[in-house]
Amino acid sequence: MIVAEAHRKSGLGRRLIQYVVDHPMLARVRHIELYCKPELIPFYEQCGFSSPEPEMNFLRVRRQN
Repeated sequence: MIVAEAHRKSGLGRRLIQYVVDHPMLARVRHIELYCKPELIPFYEQCGFSSPEPEMNFLRVRRQN
């Protein structure tokens, strides 16, 4: 999810996150995970997210088809 720069600092991102987390279709989902840039970690922590392990990293290998 990306909020357009003109709408940042308005609470829209926080409302969108809350809408997704509280959506009835996800009521039985045990974990909601996301990947973000390091500078966005404080925002997501304010929304209730936390790192399951302090040194956990996301890695990807791109396969050539």
